[in-house]
Parts: sequence; structure tokens; C-alpha cells
Amino acid sequence: GEMEKRMKVCLVTGATGFIGQHMLAELAAAGRKVLALGKPEEVFCTAVLRDAGIRTAAAFPVSAAAFAKSDVQFCFGDVADGKFIESVFAAAEKGGMDIEFVLHFAACATIQKAQENEREAWRTNYDGTRNVLAAALRRWQRHDSSFRGFFYASTDKVYGEGSRSSYHESDELRPLSCPYDASKARADELVRSIARKSGFPAVVYRFCNVYGPGDYHKSRVVPGTLYRLLYTQTAPVLKKYRTPSGGAESFYRDMIYVRDLTRAVAMLLDRLERGGSLGRILGEAFNLGTSNSYAMGEVIGRLSEYAGRKIAPREEIVTAGEIKNQCMDYGKLNRELGYAPRYTLEKGLKETAAWYIDHKEEIDGHFV
Repeated sequence: GEMEKRMKVCLVTGATGFIGQHMLAELAAAGRKVLALGKPEEVFCTAVLRDAGIRTAAAFPVSAAAFAKSDVQFCFGDVADGKFIESVFAAAEKGGMDIEFVLHFAACATIQKAQENEREAWRTNYDGTRNVLAAALRRWQRHDSSFRGFFYASTDKVYGEGSRSSYHESDELRPLSCPYDASKARADELVRSIARKSGFPAVVYRFCNVYGPGDYHKSRVVPGTLYRLLYTQTAPVLKKYRTPSGGAESFYRDMIYVRDLTRAVAMLLDRLERGGSLGRILGEAFNLGTSNSYAMGEVIGRLSEYAGRKIAPREEIVTAGEIKNQCMDYGKLNRELGYAPRYTLEKGLKETAAWYIDHKEEIDGHFV
């Protein structure tokens, strides 16, 4: 009989994480079908997906048929478990699906977590990337016409202190020696070296700080500040560092709104699908930021204003392991894909604060 038409899908790791959820929403809204890999123990609040009207299913084995009633099918397991990753790829193949894109977002959730458990950070950030990459590589080697691309979510932390006022992709990677930064940099290099050696269609985006709805990690500045403002009577915490003269100075960070980030990834997938000359894109790393640097005091002040709680922050001196100033030059992404952010800091933080206020009751128990 005639070959049944196979269903094209995107496989997304880290799908239950903050950025992952928004990526699922972005892909499903564009009509893509998504296999979503998440951590079974992750406290997963589906508010972001529900707000976007995304239909989800969690059935194993996964099947093309289940997509008749859902946009996203969840599978739960650990990316550092090579057998789990292989089983998902095999089940997709058997279930009538062609994995067209692999988007690898899974990583150790916070720098604090990585600091507390160095082995775990390397397992997730490096071994996890190696496993997902190996499975995608095998799929490409067998069906290279239907496999379009592997996307790796890297970080500005791979640059370390940096030698200029903003990071450029041509800068040497000199991450700080802490587990999070070092493991992410090693994974970033692994993806690009495999692409260079074999022609495997991989692309790396290096993200600056990302903020927006649905982030429940109190150790990150935006959700941490909103948590304190909305649920407790305590002042937000403004971290500073000592200057040589003995004063205290605010950290500066480039901040991108999560919807700008997911749009930048969606633009890449569209570009890879169109084909044509991709020599300036495949195997390359791209900075994803706003080419700005914001004082954390300003971010906290704006959030206090938008949440209607003017509380002066409590200052805390940080002694080690934090880069003083980070700014991501996104010129390369602009030249190659025509990308530019649409959200100003003000617009993004206003929308974020409004979301946390609207969902205050529902998300209360989800902060970690």
C-alpha cells in the first residue's frame, strides 16, 4: 500500500521549564506539533499554556494519532538518561512521526542549584546535551532530508567577564570556573564542533537574562522581586558588589522578554525550512539580547512601581561568582534573520507584573 503520510514534529527538551513553556506556546500557535520532554519532578504550572489555549496530552508511547486532539504531547524523563532519550526518538519513529527540529532547552534551572550540586549541573547541562545531540545526529544521518535542524539554548555566561562593553560572537569563550557557566560553555562548544566536523545542521543562540510570565524561581531577579512584593511584606533584594573605593555598585544585565526570545527561535525554524543558502547560519552561534544593559536597581524599582508596592529594596553585597556587567550585541542575528526585539524593558516588565498580579492566587504554591 501507499506510505502513510508521516507527521512532522518538533521535539523540545526543558519543556516544563520557564522558557520551554513559552516555546511550546509559540510553536503550537504557528501550527506546529510538539513532542515536549519535561522533568517528572518539576513543579509544573500550566498557566502559560492554558492562557495561550494550547491543547496538551501526556500519553506514552507517543503517537501521531494523539495529535488529532492535542498540539503538544508530554513525555517525562531525564535528558541525562541516554536510554530515555533514545526511547523517545524510537517511539516517535514508530508512532508515525518525523522529528524535523530538535530544540534543546533543558539545563540546570539556576546557577544556585548548580553551585549546590556540581555533578548534577554537569549531568544535565553537558551529558544531557550530548545525549540529545547524539540521538538527533543519528536521526539526521538516517533521514537527512526530513531533519531540518538542531537548536541549542546557550547563555551569555559562556563569555565570562568579557573584554569589551558588550559581548560579540567572535569573542573567545572564557567562562567563570563555576559549574553552571563551565558546563554550558562546554556543551555550546560540543554542538558547534559536531556541526563543523559533520555538516550537522545545528545552531546555537546565547541568551542574556530572560524574564516574563510563568517563571517561579525566586533566586532570579524578576520573579524573586514580584514574589516579595505580592506575597510577603519583605523588601526586594538588590544585590551589589564592592568597588575598589569601598562603595557599592549595582550589577548591570541585558534583559530580554521571553516572547521576543521565542519569536527569535521561531524565525530561525522558518528560515531553516525555507532552505536555500544556510552557510552563514548553520554551525553558528548567535547572541540573543537587546544590546542594552540595565541596572538591577532600575529593574526592581520599575517592578515595585508596576506592582503598586513602592518598597525600597534591601541591599546585599555579593562577593564572588557574579559578572558585573553583561550586554549582548544582537547585530549578527539582525543581519542574518532580520531579528530585532519588539519589547522595551518598560513594556516587558509591565506585562510581566500584570500577569503575576492576575494569576496571584493560582501560582502562589509554585514558587521555588
